[in-house]
Amino acid sequence: MHGQTLLIIFLGVVAIATTIQAVALVGVLLAVRRLEGRLGEAERELRALSPRLERLGRVIDNVADWTDVVARFGAMMLVRPLRPLGAALALWKGLKGGVNAYRRLGPAGAQAPPPRISMR
Repeated sequence: MHGQTLLIIFLGVVAIATTIQAVALVGVLLAVRRLEGRLGEAERELRALSPRLERLGRVIDNVADWTDVVARFGAMMLVRPLRPLGAALALWKGLKGGVNAYRRLGPAGAQAPPPRISMR
């Protein structure tokens, strides 16, 4: 009799543990289904948002292109009035270099100056 009582208690404990495990698995299944529904809803929202994000990306690209064009145009408008000044400056540098070379070398047929000796 004592062995049968222990066997019944053991079977009862196994049955209770199995029932608890089954209830836990059903709870996990329900939680996973709720999560799946939320993920599906989030995916639908992202798909609805995707065209808007693409349009925003195109707008950003267009604005970047426009700012590049405006910067280039602005630089060109600033540089164009300064071109004659640049040409005059180049002419001045050329003339100055020619005068310096003439002073160093002297007139044609003149005696070359003696070489300079540095005492450094």
